[in-house]
Amino acid sequence: MFRQWNKKILVLVLVPALQCACIYASRRTGLRTPQTGVDLATSSPPAPTGANAPSSAPQVNAGTYVTIKVQEGTTTRSADLYLPAKYSNTSGNVPLVLSFHGFGGSGAGHGTLTGLDTIADTYGLLTAYPDGLPIDPNNLNKGFHWTVDSGSPDVQFIRDLITKIESLNYRVDPSRIYATGISNGGGMTHRVGCDLADIVAAIAPVEGGYPEPGWKDCNPVRPVPVMTFHGLPDPVVPYNGGPGTAIAAGHNFANIPEWTAAWAQRDSCNMTPTDSQYNSHVDKKVYSQCKGNISVILYTIDDNGHAWPGSSMPHASRAINATKEIWNFFTQYTLPSP
Repeated sequence: MFRQWNKKILVLVLVPALQCACIYASRRTGLRTPQTGVDLATSSPPAPTGANAPSSAPQVNAGTYVTIKVQEGTTTRSADLYLPAKYSNTSGNVPLVLSFHGFGGSGAGHGTLTGLDTIADTYGLLTAYPDGLPIDPNNLNKGFHWTVDSGSPDVQFIRDLITKIESLNYRVDPSRIYATGISNGGGMTHRVGCDLADIVAAIAPVEGGYPEPGWKDCNPVRPVPVMTFHGLPDPVVPYNGGPGTAIAAGHNFANIPEWTAAWAQRDSCNMTPTDSQYNSHVDKKVYSQCKGNISVILYTIDDNGHAWPGSSMPHASRAINATKEIWNFFTQYTLPSP
């Protein structure tokens, strides 16, 4: 799930009972159509005028997707950027939320399923849904994956993607760039927090898988606010750690409370957390008094499978809306000045 897994286990993603969140979005499904007629990869950005406002902007419509292409050596990589209904290139700078798909998925459809596009439309932020690297370069229908250990080539891709979006005069507020993702994408969110803390203000992985022992190799340059969600009955990435199942078979994962505590320790928090009941299905653990006046939060959900809580996915809990909680969390934090 979090490195290139054996192809023979991919057949297991078809087992409905496991409801693996990793496969829910594919660029081939036609779940959404990127804006056409604009070559964002090669077009030259217009020169800024006045109070940092571009004199012109890429000719795109709000409420649509555009494809951003980034050249990484000999490989062309891409992301779908959603321009919300309230977006205008002549207005002030807005937040950017990066969201990472699961193993075997792609960026397409991710925003619709998680509800991030709705948040974007409501609050006017930009959302970007990058693709990982192909599982099988000869058959893109098998989807994409993220490499989540230290030294991952995906880290440089995400750094370059952010630079590319900014260079095209999309009005990104550099102090309000955030990351989230599910499953293998949750593992990528963790890696971004570890390696891109100089440009990403906060992270929020969902049902993330953090392979042993690589997740421990994490040295962010500053304290990072963290919010995470994990279901007790997750059949793919066990809450208590250990061997994964289905497409995660063959990998051992971090114990989720221990993973959360490790982030609290990195952030120099008070290591005695506050435990409370969010509701009858959800417990909330908060590490506070952290360096930089941030927090680390774990939501433990007793009725959530390997799915995005609050989404329309099968086996997703309805007891909490992860997307709303994530956005509320992100709004509390901006990237500190150097």
